[in-house]
Amino acid sequence: MKNGELIFALVIAALVIVGCLLGFFISMQAKPCAEPSRTNEPPRPRIVLPTDSNIYTFSLDSQLKPEEWQLILNAGWSFLTCTTEQYVDYAGCYPGAPKYHRTRWNYVFRRQG
Repeated sequence: MKNGELIFALVIAALVIVGCLLGFFISMQAKPCAEPSRTNEPPRPRIVLPTDSNIYTFSLDSQLKPEEWQLILNAGWSFLTCTTEQYVDYAGCYPGAPKYHRTRWNYVFRRQG
């Protein structure tokens, strides 16, 4: 092998090694992708009324909608109380993920009768 061929082979080997290391470091710094959406599943209802208890408590990340109030009250439940609490929600599971201050509504209902 001549000197020119040896230098050419070393340069190519160095470029391949640098490319592999660069790809490795980029993959380590990449943000994890979100879970793929399940488009074939129907949306879950926000409220599922129990059939075997006299007290119904649940928490939501938003206030009850008027149609949800109607559903609960027409099913024979009476409103007892609602409290709110503040919590921090992170937009990812990686260092430096943005955080959001949110409010959670905790509802308590009692079965009438």
